[in-house]
Amino acid sequence: MLFSKHLRRREAAWEVVDCRDISPIPMWDEDEDLEIAYTHPTNISYRFVYDLQTVEDLRKAVQVARCQLYRDAVRLKCNILLSEGWRCTLMRQGSRHRVEVVYSGRPARALGMGKVTCLSQPPFIGMLDNYEHQIVHYQEPQRRRVFRAWSRTSSMS
Repeated sequence: MLFSKHLRRREAAWEVVDCRDISPIPMWDEDEDLEIAYTHPTNISYRFVYDLQTVEDLRKAVQVARCQLYRDAVRLKCNILLSEGWRCTLMRQGSRHRVEVVYSGRPARALGMGKVTCLSQPPFIGMLDNYEHQIVHYQEPQRRRVFRAWSRTSSMS
């Protein structure tokens, strides 16, 4: 059967509030002497969905996605990311907020580099500062009572 009889009609859908996108940018300058032994043929990405409790969780979600992408790069026997980028989508359902982070990068193996570290900040992480206003100062819109007012006036006539 294509459609189920038991649909979730009473559950509100997640509304997309905002989306920020940083396309993959180079993380290493041409001036730096990197001896690249191997470059992965494509970008890899990691998708992370997290329910937000506080505004600080937004930055943590991007950093967790980045660290997970580094783990995937190590699994591919790479030790650096030549380029990194991310997309952050903020969603709302009533007073709850959720963030979806898609972090992508091009892994490579550089000679003379040690282990992969994910201690530095993701590129352009400061763009998430504007989300604080949307999360903290959000007020749910009041429901309109147009139908009730209309039904009362129509039944009186």
